[in-house]
Amino acid sequence: MPEALFAERLQWMLHALAPANTPQGRRCYPAALNPMDARVGGGETIRDMFRRCVANSLGGFVSGCAIEDNLAVFAFVRWRETTRLSQVHIQAIKTEDCDLKDYYAIDGKDHDVTYYRLDLDRFIGKLFTHPFPHVHISPHETPRYAINGWQSGNVVVDFLEHVYIQSFHDKWASWAEGIWGKHWDAMGKPAHENPFQTILKAAVDNQYTVLLQYAREIEILKSLLFSKKAEAFPFRVDMERCRLLAY
Repeated sequence: MPEALFAERLQWMLHALAPANTPQGRRCYPAALNPMDARVGGGETIRDMFRRCVANSLGGFVSGCAIEDNLAVFAFVRWRETTRLSQVHIQAIKTEDCDLKDYYAIDGKDHDVTYYRLDLDRFIGKLFTHPFPHVHISPHETPRYAINGWQSGNVVVDFLEHVYIQSFHDKWASWAEGIWGKHWDAMGKPAHENPFQTILKAAVDNQYTVLLQYAREIEILKSLLFSKKAEAFPFRVDMERCRLLAY
Protein backbone atom coordinates (compact mmCIF):
# COMPACT_ATOMS: atom_id res chain seq x y z
CA MET A 1 0.00 0.00 0.00
CA PRO A 2 1.33 3.52 -0.79
CA GLU A 3 2.70 5.70 1.96
CA ALA A 4 -0.08 7.32 4.01
CA LEU A 5 -1.35 10.71 3.01
CA PHE A 6 -2.69 13.11 5.61
CA ALA A 7 -3.88 10.35 7.96
CA GLU A 8 -3.21 6.61 8.08
CA ARG A 9 -6.91 5.77 8.40
CA LEU A 10 -7.58 7.83 5.28
CA GLN A 11 -5.06 5.77 3.35
CA TRP A 12 -6.79 2.57 4.46
CA MET A 13 -10.08 4.02 3.24
CA LEU A 14 -8.60 4.75 -0.20
CA HIS A 15 -7.16 1.24 -0.32
CA ALA A 16 -10.60 -0.22 0.41
CA LEU A 17 -12.23 1.83 -2.35
CA ALA A 18 -9.80 0.87 -5.12
CA PRO A 19 -9.30 -2.87 -5.69
CA ALA A 20 -6.51 -3.66 -8.12
CA ASN A 21 -7.12 -4.85 -11.70
CA THR A 22 -10.91 -4.79 -11.56
CA PRO A 23 -12.23 -3.47 -14.92
CA GLN A 24 -15.48 -2.15 -13.46
CA GLY A 25 -17.25 -2.13 -10.15
CA ARG A 26 -18.39 -0.18 -7.14
CA ARG A 27 -17.23 0.11 -3.56
CA CYS A 28 -18.45 1.79 -0.40
CA TYR A 29 -16.77 3.00 2.74
CA PRO A 30 -17.65 1.62 5.20
CA ALA A 31 -18.02 -1.55 3.12
CA ALA A 32 -21.60 -2.25 4.27
CA LEU A 33 -22.79 1.31 3.61
CA ASN A 34 -26.03 1.69 1.64
CA PRO A 35 -25.41 4.81 -0.51
CA MET A 36 -29.07 5.76 -0.13
CA ASP A 37 -28.51 6.12 3.62
CA ALA A 38 -25.79 8.73 3.03
CA ARG A 39 -28.21 11.43 1.92
CA VAL A 40 -29.80 14.17 4.00
CA GLY A 41 -33.52 13.91 3.31
CA GLY A 42 -36.11 16.63 3.56
CA GLY A 43 -36.53 17.75 7.15
CA GLU A 44 -33.43 15.82 8.26
CA THR A 45 -30.25 17.15 9.80
CA ILE A 46 -26.69 16.11 8.99
CA ARG A 47 -26.67 14.33 12.34
CA ASP A 48 -29.75 12.31 11.36
CA MET A 49 -27.92 11.10 8.27
CA PHE A 50 -24.75 10.37 10.23
CA ARG A 51 -26.57 8.33 12.87
CA ARG A 52 -28.46 6.33 10.21
CA CYS A 53 -25.23 5.46 8.37
CA VAL A 54 -23.44 4.44 11.56
CA ALA A 55 -26.38 2.39 12.79
CA ASN A 56 -27.14 0.60 9.51
CA SER A 57 -23.64 0.00 8.15
CA LEU A 58 -21.61 -0.28 11.35
CA GLY A 59 -24.07 -1.43 14.02
CA GLY A 60 -23.33 1.71 16.01
CA PHE A 61 -19.55 1.24 15.88
CA VAL A 62 -18.59 4.87 15.24
CA SER A 63 -14.88 4.18 14.80
CA GLY A 64 -15.66 2.32 11.59
CA CYS A 65 -16.21 5.59 9.71
CA ALA A 66 -13.76 7.77 11.66
CA ILE A 67 -10.75 9.15 9.80
CA GLU A 68 -10.03 11.42 12.77
CA ASP A 69 -11.71 11.37 16.18
CA ASN A 70 -13.84 14.25 14.93
CA LEU A 71 -14.00 13.47 11.19
CA ALA A 72 -16.34 10.90 9.66
CA VAL A 73 -16.32 9.91 6.00
CA PHE A 74 -18.93 7.95 4.04
CA ALA A 75 -18.03 7.18 0.43
CA PHE A 76 -19.39 5.51 -2.69
CA VAL A 77 -17.41 5.12 -5.91
CA ARG A 78 -18.27 3.45 -9.22
CA TRP A 79 -15.75 2.97 -12.03
CA ARG A 80 -15.36 1.50 -15.51
CA GLU A 81 -12.43 0.91 -17.89
CA THR A 82 -10.33 -0.12 -14.87
CA THR A 83 -9.63 3.43 -13.60
CA ARG A 84 -12.31 5.77 -15.05
CA LEU A 85 -14.64 7.15 -12.37
CA SER A 86 -18.29 7.24 -13.42
CA GLN A 87 -19.94 8.07 -10.08
CA VAL A 88 -18.67 9.35 -6.73
CA HIS A 89 -20.48 10.56 -3.65
CA ILE A 90 -18.45 11.31 -0.52
CA GLN A 91 -19.74 12.89 2.68
CA ALA A 92 -17.22 14.30 5.18
CA ILE A 93 -18.49 15.51 8.55
CA LYS A 94 -16.19 17.29 11.01
CA THR A 95 -17.59 17.85 14.48
CA GLU A 96 -16.51 21.14 16.02
CA ASP A 97 -17.55 20.86 19.67
CA CYS A 98 -17.39 17.12 20.41
CA ASP A 99 -15.95 13.90 19.05
CA LEU A 100 -17.85 11.50 16.80
CA LYS A 101 -18.92 9.21 19.63
CA ASP A 102 -20.61 12.08 21.45
CA TYR A 103 -22.14 13.27 18.17
CA TYR A 104 -23.69 9.84 17.67
CA ALA A 105 -25.07 9.60 21.21
CA ILE A 106 -28.72 10.43 21.79
CA ASP A 107 -28.30 13.56 23.89
CA GLY A 108 -30.84 15.88 22.31
CA LYS A 109 -28.21 18.59 21.77
CA ASP A 110 -27.37 20.56 18.67
CA HIS A 111 -23.72 20.26 17.70
CA ASP A 112 -21.66 22.43 15.38
CA VAL A 113 -20.28 20.61 12.35
CA THR A 114 -18.44 21.46 9.15
CA TYR A 115 -19.87 19.57 6.21
CA TYR A 116 -18.35 18.70 2.83
CA ARG A 117 -19.86 16.60 0.05
CA LEU A 118 -18.29 15.56 -3.24
CA ASP A 119 -20.66 14.66 -6.08
CA LEU A 120 -19.67 13.23 -9.45
CA ASP A 121 -22.43 11.79 -11.63
CA ARG A 122 -24.03 12.12 -15.06
CA PHE A 123 -26.56 14.80 -14.07
CA ILE A 124 -25.92 18.15 -15.77
CA GLY A 125 -28.81 20.43 -14.75
CA LYS A 126 -29.02 24.03 -15.92
CA LEU A 127 -25.95 25.05 -17.91
CA PHE A 128 -22.86 25.54 -15.69
CA THR A 129 -24.79 24.92 -12.44
CA HIS A 130 -23.15 21.52 -11.88
CA PRO A 131 -19.36 21.56 -12.34
CA PHE A 132 -18.09 18.04 -12.98
CA PRO A 133 -17.41 17.11 -10.23
CA HIS A 134 -18.58 19.59 -7.59
CA VAL A 135 -18.56 20.13 -3.85
CA HIS A 136 -21.32 21.12 -1.45
CA ILE A 137 -20.76 22.71 1.94
CA SER A 138 -24.37 22.30 3.08
CA PRO A 139 -26.86 19.45 2.70
CA HIS A 140 -28.91 21.60 0.31
CA GLU A 141 -28.64 21.38 -3.47
CA THR A 142 -27.06 24.81 -3.82
CA PRO A 143 -24.51 26.26 -3.80
CA ARG A 144 -22.10 23.99 -5.67
CA TYR A 145 -18.38 24.61 -6.12
CA ALA A 146 -15.47 23.33 -8.16
CA ILE A 147 -12.09 23.02 -6.41
CA ASN A 148 -8.95 24.38 -8.04
CA GLY A 149 -10.25 23.50 -11.49
CA TRP A 150 -9.78 19.75 -10.76
CA GLN A 151 -6.66 19.95 -12.89
CA SER A 152 -5.24 16.61 -11.80
CA GLY A 153 -8.31 14.45 -12.46
CA ASN A 154 -7.52 12.80 -9.11
CA VAL A 155 -10.75 14.15 -7.67
CA VAL A 156 -11.22 11.81 -4.71
CA VAL A 157 -7.82 12.62 -3.23
CA ASP A 158 -8.12 16.30 -4.19
CA PHE A 159 -11.42 16.49 -2.30
CA LEU A 160 -10.02 14.82 0.79
CA GLU A 161 -6.99 17.09 0.67
CA HIS A 162 -9.37 20.05 0.48
CA VAL A 163 -11.04 18.83 3.68
CA TYR A 164 -7.67 18.59 5.41
CA ILE A 165 -6.39 21.95 4.16
CA GLN A 166 -9.55 23.67 5.38
CA SER A 167 -10.22 21.78 8.61
CA PHE A 168 -6.95 20.07 9.65
CA HIS A 169 -4.31 22.35 8.21
CA ASP A 170 -1.65 21.48 10.78
CA LYS A 171 -1.89 17.79 9.86
CA TRP A 172 -1.81 18.58 6.16
CA ALA A 173 1.20 20.86 6.65
CA SER A 174 3.02 18.14 8.62
CA TRP A 175 2.45 15.70 5.75
CA ALA A 176 3.61 18.25 3.18
CA GLU A 177 6.69 19.10 5.24
CA GLY A 178 7.64 15.43 5.39
CA ILE A 179 7.53 15.16 1.61
CA TRP A 180 9.44 18.40 1.15
CA GLY A 181 11.99 17.28 3.75
CA LYS A 182 12.87 14.18 1.72
CA HIS A 183 13.38 16.36 -1.33
CA TRP A 184 15.53 18.79 0.65
CA ASP A 185 17.67 16.01 2.10
CA ALA A 186 18.21 14.59 -1.39
CA MET A 187 19.66 17.94 -2.48
CA GLY A 188 22.57 17.51 -0.07
CA LYS A 189 23.44 20.74 1.74
CA PRO A 190 22.06 23.77 -0.11
CA ALA A 191 23.59 27.15 0.65
CA HIS A 192 20.42 28.42 2.35
CA GLU A 193 18.27 26.91 5.09
CA ASN A 194 15.23 24.75 4.46
CA PRO A 195 12.56 27.35 3.60
CA PHE A 196 9.43 25.32 4.39
CA GLN A 197 8.61 26.91 7.75
CA THR A 198 9.47 30.35 6.37
CA ILE A 199 6.94 29.80 3.58
CA LEU A 200 4.24 28.69 6.03
CA LYS A 201 4.84 31.70 8.27
CA ALA A 202 4.92 34.15 5.36
CA ALA A 203 1.49 32.93 4.26
CA VAL A 204 0.02 33.34 7.75
CA ASP A 205 1.59 36.81 8.04
CA ASN A 206 0.27 37.88 4.60
CA GLN A 207 3.83 38.43 3.38
CA TYR A 208 3.24 38.07 -0.35
CA THR A 209 6.62 39.54 -1.23
CA VAL A 210 8.33 36.81 0.81
CA LEU A 211 6.30 34.14 -0.94
CA LEU A 212 7.37 35.60 -4.28
CA GLN A 213 10.98 35.12 -3.26
CA TYR A 214 10.24 31.41 -2.86
CA ALA A 215 8.10 31.03 -5.99
CA ARG A 216 10.37 28.34 -7.44
CA GLU A 217 10.35 26.32 -4.20
CA ILE A 218 6.58 26.60 -3.96
CA GLU A 219 6.18 25.28 -7.51
CA ILE A 220 8.50 22.38 -6.70
CA LEU A 221 6.48 21.67 -3.55
CA LYS A 222 3.25 21.59 -5.57
CA SER A 223 4.80 19.14 -8.02
CA LEU A 224 6.02 16.88 -5.21
CA LEU A 225 2.60 16.83 -3.53
CA PHE A 226 0.89 16.25 -6.86
CA SER A 227 3.06 13.18 -7.48
CA LYS A 228 2.53 11.78 -4.00
CA LYS A 229 -1.24 12.14 -4.30
CA ALA A 230 -1.19 10.46 -7.71
CA GLU A 231 0.45 7.39 -6.16
CA ALA A 232 -2.23 7.12 -3.49
CA PHE A 233 -5.30 6.38 -5.62
CA PRO A 234 -5.59 5.05 -9.20
CA PHE A 235 -9.06 6.25 -10.27
CA ARG A 236 -9.41 9.38 -12.40
CA VAL A 237 -12.23 11.58 -13.67
CA ASP A 238 -13.16 12.05 -17.35
CA MET A 239 -11.17 15.24 -18.01
CA GLU A 240 -12.95 16.00 -21.28
CA ARG A 241 -16.29 16.12 -19.48
CA CYS A 242 -14.70 18.07 -16.62
CA ARG A 243 -13.41 20.78 -18.97
CA LEU A 244 -16.63 20.95 -20.98
CA LEU A 245 -18.83 21.59 -17.93
CA ALA A 246 -16.44 24.00 -16.21
CA TYR A 247 -17.02 27.74 -16.42
